Amino acid sequence: MGGRVASLFQPGKPRAERGMSIKDRSVKCVLAGIVGAAILGANVRATPIHTVNPPRPVPAPTFPIVFHTKDSRTGLDIRTTQTKPDEVVVEVKDATVAIRKRVGGGVSETTLTTRSGSVTMKLLNGAFTVGTGAGQVAGNVADRKSMAPVHVALAKSPTALKAKALLTRMTLNPDSVAGHALLLTRALLQSVDGDRTGADAMAAWSKKQDGRATARRVNLEDSGPEYCWNTYAIAAMHIWDDYASCYDACTWYNYLCKGECALIYDLRAEGAFAWWLKCTAIRVEE
Repeated sequence: MGGRVASLFQPGKPRAERGMSIKDRSVKCVLAGIVGAAILGANVRATPIHTVNPPRPVPAPTFPIVFHTKDSRTGLDIRTTQTKPDEVVVEVKDATVAIRKRVGGGVSETTLTTRSGSVTMKLLNGAFTVGTGAGQVAGNVADRKSMAPVHVALAKSPTALKAKALLTRMTLNPDSVAGHALLLTRALLQSVDGDRTGADAMAAWSKKQDGRATARRVNLEDSGPEYCWNTYAIAAMHIWDDYASCYDACTWYNYLCKGECALIYDLRAEGAFAWWLKCTAIRVEE
C-alpha cells in the first residue's frame, strides 16, 4: 500500500529525544484519512443533508529527518539522519576525529576524518574497499586471503586508530540503529589489532536475539518488518558460528589470522545490517 511510510522513530517523545530503535516496533506506518462530516441545509425548515468528505491523502514524509542522542559516557552528540526510507547516516565526532557512516540500499560506507587525513571504507555486495592517503585497496569477504591488504592498510592508518579509540570510549546501545551501526564499525576497527572484544560483544547480542527470533516460525510468507528483524537476527547468529570456527582454526600465535576472521565476521554483519534496513523499508512501503 503506497500510503504506508517508513518512519524510524519512537513515538511519544520530543523529536530531539527520539532514538531510532532497530526493532520492528519502531518502524511505524503513518496513517491518515480523517473523515469529516458537514451538515448542509437550504434553510432552517429544510431536512439536513449529511455529507462525508473523502479521506485525506496520506502526507508524504519530509526527508531528511534528524534525530539526536547523547552518549552517556562521553556526552558526545550522535546525529542520525534518515535521508530516505531505506537509508540512514550516523555521525559523531570529538576533538580528534569525525565519523560518518551511511547505510542504505544494501551499501555500507564509512568515512573517518582527522586533521592529518581521512579513511574511507565501503562494503557493497561482499566487496570491501578501503581508501587511505597511501592509496586504495580492496578485498572480498568470501576470500579471506584477499582481505590481507585491507587489514594492513587499516592497521597502518593513524586516522583509523583515532576512530577506534573514540568508539571504544563510547557507550553504544546495540538495540538502536545508531548504536548498532557504530558498534559494527568499532568491532571492525578493533579486529585489525586482533582485539575480538567488539566481535564478541556483537556475537553475544546476536545469540540473545536469535533465541527471540526462533520463538516464532520464520518463512518467506511472513510479512512486515518483523520478518526482516527475525531473518536478520538468525543470520547474525550463523555469522557468529562461522566466525568462531574460523577463529578456532587459527594457531594460537597467529594474530593476523584471528584478526582477519574477526574482520570478515564484522563485514558480513555489516552487510546483513544493510539488508535489514532495506528489507524493513520495502515491507513497510508495500
